Amino acid sequence: MVVADVLVDEGGMAEIRVSGGRADKASSVNVYLVYNTAAAADLDLKTGAVDGKTPKGGLKFPLTLSWARGEIGERVIAIPVKADNAVEADEFFTLQIAAPNGQSLGDCRVCTVMVHDPGYDALAAKVAEGTATKAEQSAWDRIQKARAPYVRGLADPADGGKVSGSGPCAAGRKVTLKAAANRNFTFLGWRRAGADPGSGDGFVATTASLVIDRTARPAANSKTSTTIMGSDEDATYYAVFRGDPEISVCVDATDGSGSEPTGKGAGRYVAGTITGIGRYAPGRTKVVLRATANKGYVFAGWIGPDGEPLGMNAAYTVARTGDVDVEYTARFVTAEEDRAAIALSVDGAALAADAPRRTNVWAGVYLEWPVAATALSATTVRVTGLPAGLKFAAKDIMKKGSKTEVDIPANTIYGAPTAASRTDKGGNVLPSKAVFTVTTAGRSTRTFAIDLFVDALPVWAVGSFDGLAWGGGGVTGDVGLGTVSLAVAANGKVSGKLLEGGRTWTLAATSFGNELDGIFSAEITAKVGKEAVAGEVVVSADGVSGRMASEPPVAWGAWQNLWKRADAKAGMPVFKKSLERMLPLGEAGDADNTLKLTFKRDGVVAFAGKIGGVGVSGTSQLVLAGRDDHLAPMYQATLYAPPKAKFAGWCGTVAVRLVLDDLLVVEDVELDP
Repeated sequence: MVVADVLVDEGGMAEIRVSGGRADKASSVNVYLVYNTAAAADLDLKTGAVDGKTPKGGLKFPLTLSWARGEIGERVIAIPVKADNAVEADEFFTLQIAAPNGQSLGDCRVCTVMVHDPGYDALAAKVAEGTATKAEQSAWDRIQKARAPYVRGLADPADGGKVSGSGPCAAGRKVTLKAAANRNFTFLGWRRAGADPGSGDGFVATTASLVIDRTARPAANSKTSTTIMGSDEDATYYAVFRGDPEISVCVDATDGSGSEPTGKGAGRYVAGTITGIGRYAPGRTKVVLRATANKGYVFAGWIGPDGEPLGMNAAYTVARTGDVDVEYTARFVTAEEDRAAIALSVDGAALAADAPRRTNVWAGVYLEWPVAATALSATTVRVTGLPAGLKFAAKDIMKKGSKTEVDIPANTIYGAPTAASRTDKGGNVLPSKAVFTVTTAGRSTRTFAIDLFVDALPVWAVGSFDGLAWGGGGVTGDVGLGTVSLAVAANGKVSGKLLEGGRTWTLAATSFGNELDGIFSAEITAKVGKEAVAGEVVVSADGVSGRMASEPPVAWGAWQNLWKRADAKAGMPVFKKSLERMLPLGEAGDADNTLKLTFKRDGVVAFAGKIGGVGVSGTSQLVLAGRDDHLAPMYQATLYAPPKAKFAGWCGTVAVRLVLDDLLVVEDVELDP
């Protein structure tokens, strides 16, 4: 309050000034009215005004006065005082201010408005001069007889509770003041005016009832009431209340006016409504603050007491209340600003809303693209038109313990395209048109697009691969060697087998994990019996290599089986008939260490014979091993005989040169063991 006392004549206008405002945020106070000796009929609240404007329906108390952010000044409450024909002594009513949502207050929080009747002065003059009529003298005597010290009870703070019982206390009479705390407030005691209402000292009583007694025999104090002696002077007593710690919210709106309170209740602002504010006992759990935007505005996030953002969800849960007041900030923006701020990036690259981005990906190569939508408010994203094999996770996907573990964060495109893009009759590639729709909390939407071209895996990366494995358990002959046979599908799926040390490993991968500079790699699973280990397979134009984390580790290298590759098959040598060659593994004429190799169609090699006197047999495949001589490419075959009774196993690699006629028909083979 600017002043603590205001004097107004009947028929005049009482003006009560309240100073307020802050540079950093909007602020407000609530004004409470207590009639005291004045009555409701003495005031014309219907035509009252604030800063010259009469609210719809007139002044209603408690009355909210508000200041926008950066606005500092006075609010003037104008209350018309009605005039009547009765001659009366001075009457008064009281205005108090209280702070909603944790606003701080100055020292002057009470204003007493004294209503003066000019007729009283005229009557007093006549009585003094001896010119009063009999009726006027009788009226004067009645007024003087009725005058008595007035005992006023007020709540401190004004919103802490209710005080009843105020009234005149003539000699031989008593007045009983009673205090009742509002919800989440505790009554502390009574303090007489003159002591600092905000201090914790100077209580004259701590009982809810306070009796001011001017009788000859004042009643004794009891457990529920305290009696003090009254005087022949007016007195004011404050019922002091302590509130639980308060959770308050400051509303911040980008257009300024949105942060102004509407005056229609706590938590109601031009931009929106805040619920959950108030006083809570310490230790209360899961207090929820919720922001609801009004038309034309959008909620744009919570800011904590320390100034740190807390997220854009309209509901924010305070995990546990503390023992001190705290203030949060609810930010609102206009709907126009919200829509204009929508932006989207996919895999770290921003998209334009007016033109689709062209992006090439590989079939069979796993993607995990984060999709980041931003605006001034919370956003949701919907994606349509992705190629087969790709999915969009709008929420976190966490599946543990299943055969396929998935842990994908929200707003992520994940998976591997299963097929290359189609083409039209003219040979033009038809991309998948992925459309991203971003919707904000204010229901504004914008769409973005990506033309996704799915490239087929290179021909050298797809097909059958055969080769040599080494390491592992170890066998006789070339110690630790074995064979590997892999199949890579057009969708990046890898399967195959590895024979080594008498064990058959099953190799599998669902797709390539990545592609870097024309090299494709996948995490592969290798199983033999109940044993399972992880590994990696790498496919490049030079062939396939891999390694698995077994103990001891096993590695392999393999090459394309060109006889099974569609684009190369027509140009590969053809075995018109099976060709047989003997492969000596010992001294000449050593029948116990000789293999017979039979070369069949499509580069298949069968072998049979003896090693160390033990009969062995099996099949292999010719693969391209090098092109040092472009006229006579070198092929090789890896032969593997698994261990068995009294035989430790054997593995060897044979270099093969094919002798061709003009029609690429194989006429002969030359071996280089």
